[in-house]
Parts: sequence; C-alpha cells; structure tokens
Amino acid sequence: SVDVALILARGTAAYTNKGSIESKLASLFQSTHEAENALDGFVSHSLVRNFEQPTNPLLHEAYVKKLDKDGPPSFRKRRARNHVRQWAMQSECFSAMHDLEELESSKYDIVAKFREDAYFPRAVDVGKVVKSALGQSIVVNKCESNHGVNDKGAVLSRKHARLYFTALLREFYLWPRRTVGRASANIRNPETFLKAVVEQRGVRFDEVGPSVMSPMPMRLNSSRHNTFCIKKVPSCYFADDAAKHKAHLEALQCR
Repeated sequence: SVDVALILARGTAAYTNKGSIESKLASLFQSTHEAENALDGFVSHSLVRNFEQPTNPLLHEAYVKKLDKDGPPSFRKRRARNHVRQWAMQSECFSAMHDLEELESSKYDIVAKFREDAYFPRAVDVGKVVKSALGQSIVVNKCESNHGVNDKGAVLSRKHARLYFTALLREFYLWPRRTVGRASANIRNPETFLKAVVEQRGVRFDEVGPSVMSPMPMRLNSSRHNTFCIKKVPSCYFADDAAKHKAHLEALQCR
C-alpha cells in the first residue's frame, strides 16, 4: 500500500533564481482540501498540511559566499534563504510521515521524496529502485547533479529517512563547521551540501539514469492559465533513448 504526506507552503512562491515572485498559483493545489480530494482513491492514507515557511531565516555567511551563482549579495542571500526554507519543508515532511506511521502503528519499508510538481516523462523502474534502496543506498536521478547529487527526488529505506529529510537543516545550524565552514568542503549549492552531509555519515547515493527514474520539476505556465510546463530539459534526460522522448519533452518546455 502507498501513503502520501504532502506539505504545501502558505502564500506566494518565489523561484530560487528569479529576481521576483513568479506566481501566486505556483502550486498544483490551491488548498489542502483540493489536494486531499485529488489524492482520494489513489492512496491508502494521506496527510496534507499547510506549512508557514520562515520569512527571514538566519544565514551563515560562509554558505552565502560559496554559492555558485553570480550576482549581488542580495541575490545570494535570497537564494540561501530559499534553500533553508526548502530544508525546513523537508523536516516538516518527515514529521508528517512519522505521524502517518503512528496512525497505522507500523513503520514504512520504503520512503520516496518528490516535489509536488514532479513530472515523470517515463515510468519508474520500481524493481531496480526498490532493490537499490533496500540495499541501503539513497536512489536519485543522475541528471542535474550540479557537482553534488540531484535533490529533486529520492527513494530510500526507512532507516535513512531521518537523515535525508532532517540532516540538512540540523547541519546548517548546529554543526556548520563540519561542512559549510570547512575551507576544503566543496559546498557551492544545495546539491553539493546534500552530498556532503549524507556521505559524511557513511551513506551512499545510487545515481540512476533517466530510464530508471527521472523526476523533472514543472511550473505554472504564465502564458496559459492553469497549465504547467517544464523549465528546462537537460540533454542528460535524452542520453539513453533520445529519439523516443526528446520531442515529447521539448514540447512541454516553458516558452
């Protein structure tokens, strides 16, 4: 059986690399009620929560300085704050998952974390993904790793759930010298931070190709109301079967 914990951010959503707010309708669901109705009949249990993201989270200057996007200090700080908000949402998701376990008086075997706007251009190879996750790896897509690991989705055993969902926020505020503040650490974005935090705890990633698992984030299409498009389609997603999928994905790109 499958259960879903869905955490929705209150208010408008600002995309990390944009200088302005993109849309008040950045979510697929405009209310918890709408999300619950959409999930009804597809999953065994669901828990949908609104989450008030921190407005102005404290930042470590070392992290801000290391970010790999060019721009003035205000731009880097905005990016860093959005990263912290993302990690706070993940921690809330772990709390919701734990509450679902309490409801059923049992723990999950496999946990999957995906953004609410994730789009899968092809079916997930569930057998390969589950086998790797039960083999104690955190399964991620190898595309868009940005010198770290792809942070847009993952499948993992329950054993690693607390680490994956909560360690980034805890590391950033409780033990920054081990990663963010260490001169030799190659921290330049959320992907490299994720890789450093998880691997220093002895857990490895299994980076799979798009034929195994290929979640891609979508966003509201500003030119066509209530439709969604793909921000970009990296060539990595075409590597194993370009002819079959390239035209389909490019047709979905934001214009």
